[in-house]
Amino acid sequence: MYEFKNSPHHLRISASSVSALCGLHPYQDLPSLFFDLVYQSHHGQRLLRIDAHALGLTLVDAKDHERETMLKLASTASNETRELVMHVLEVSDGTRKLDSIDDVKSIRDSIESRAVKAQCDGRLSADQVKTLLESTRGHVTTGFGTHHEDDSLDLYEMRIGSRVRERNEALMEWRFRRVVCDDEVDDGELGVTAEPMGEAIRRLWKRRLDGEILTHANDDGKVAMMDHGGTKHVGTIEIDRDQNSGIVGANEVQAKDSFSTIPRASDKEEQKPFFKIVGAVDGMRDELYIDSSKSTADKSQDRAHAALASSSNPSNDDISNGSSSFDDDEDNWTLRPIIVECKHRMKEAKVPPPLYDQIQTCLYCHMYNVEDADLVQVLRRKRRCEKGNQKIENEKEAGVGKKSKTQKITEDVNITVTRVSLNDPIYNHNHHWKATLLPRLASFVDAVYNVRRNDEKRYRLLMARSEDVTDASNEEAWRLLWEECPWLRNCDTAFAKRGQI
Repeated sequence: MYEFKNSPHHLRISASSVSALCGLHPYQDLPSLFFDLVYQSHHGQRLLRIDAHALGLTLVDAKDHERETMLKLASTASNETRELVMHVLEVSDGTRKLDSIDDVKSIRDSIESRAVKAQCDGRLSADQVKTLLESTRGHVTTGFGTHHEDDSLDLYEMRIGSRVRERNEALMEWRFRRVVCDDEVDDGELGVTAEPMGEAIRRLWKRRLDGEILTHANDDGKVAMMDHGGTKHVGTIEIDRDQNSGIVGANEVQAKDSFSTIPRASDKEEQKPFFKIVGAVDGMRDELYIDSSKSTADKSQDRAHAALASSSNPSNDDISNGSSSFDDDEDNWTLRPIIVECKHRMKEAKVPPPLYDQIQTCLYCHMYNVEDADLVQVLRRKRRCEKGNQKIENEKEAGVGKKSKTQKITEDVNITVTRVSLNDPIYNHNHHWKATLLPRLASFVDAVYNVRRNDEKRYRLLMARSEDVTDASNEEAWRLLWEECPWLRNCDTAFAKRGQI
C-alpha cells in the first residue's frame, strides 16, 4: 500500500468527466468524482477497505446501496411510488423502454407528486425527497438516452446522407506526462500542466467469437455482458490489466508535496503516464469538401501543363474548351473525418450547446486527430397519430394497433446539429485546451495524488462521503477540494450553482 499511495502514475480519467474536473460542469458531483479517483483501481479498493476499517465504517456496494435507498424511500412514500421507481430502475438496466421524453416526464412527475405528498404527511423529510428525485432523474434519463442512441444516429445518417461508423466500437486511451511550468516561458498560473505522450491509442472491446458472451463498455469503465438468455450482468472493466502498473519503488517516491516531471521520450527508461484519458466516441463519418490548401502557384503550374498538353493534342483541346471553371478545382475535392457526438435532451436543444458537452466533443477530436465534429442534440417527443388533418395525442383513443388505412403513426423526433470546431473563432477550443484545460487537469490530478498519500486528508474525505451525508459533510468535501485546488472556488461547479459560495 505504501508504494501505491505514493505512486504519481496511471490515474485513469473518463472523457465525460474532464469538464467537471476542470471546474466547468455545474451538474456533476465533483466530490464524488474526486473520491472515486483517490480510491481508483484494485489497489485503491484495498486502500479503501483499510481506511474504512481504521475509521470503523462499513463498506457497501455504491450501486446496490443507491438502489436500496431509492426503493426504501419510495416504499415509505407509497406502494405506487415503489412500483414507479422499479420501472425507473428497469429503464436504467435496459429491460424497459420509454419511447419519448413525455414518458420520461410522466414517470418523473408521478414520483415527484407522490414524494411531495409523503413529505406533507410527515413520512419523508425534504432531504429524502430531494435524494429520491435526483436519483430517479439520473437513472431514467441515462437509461432513456442509452436505449435510443443508435436510433438517433440512424436518423442523423438520413439527414446528413453519410454513414456513421465507429459507433462506440473502440476505447481511445490518451496518456499524458506532468510538466512543471516555467513562469518566464510558459506563463502558467497554476505552475503545472500536462502534455501528451504521443497520440491516443485505439483499443477494441474484447468479444467472444463463439457468440456466447458479448461485452460492451462505455467511457466510464462499465461493461455489460449478455448471455444467450438475455440476462444482463454489469461489472467493472479493468483497463489496466497489470495490477502492478503504476507502482514505483520506495526509493523512487518524491518528496511529500512535490512530483518530478515524468521523463520525456528521449529518455531510455520506460515512461509512466501521469494520467490517461479514456473514452469511446458515439460515431464518425466522412465529409466531402474542397481542400483550399493547394497554392495558387501550383494551380497555375497545373494549368500551364494542361495547356501544353492540349496544344499537342487537338482532341483534348476541344474537350477543354467545353469544360467549366468548376473543373479547375476538381482535384481539390477530398474527404475528411467528422466526429459525431449524440446527446439526448429532456426539454429543448441548446444552441450553442453547453460548454461541458463541447469540451467532451473536442476531446474526441484531439484523440482522433480531427478538427471538426457534429454535436447532435435529440429531442424525442411523444408519438402522435394523424387522421386526416386532425392530430390525436391519446394513442388509445386513436386506435393504435388497429388496421386503418386512414391512420398514420409518426414519431416527433427533432434533431439539432451543431458544428463544433477546434479552431472556432469564438470558443477557441484549441487554445484553451492547452492554456486552460490541461493545466487544470494536471492540478486536479496533483490533488488526487496528494490526498491519496496523506492519511489525514483521506480520512476527512471518507468521513465526508459516508452514508449520513449532510450539507455540513458535503461542504467539508468541497473544502478539502478547495484546499488542494483553490482555483475551483471561482469555477462553474455544482456547489457554486446552489449559491453556497
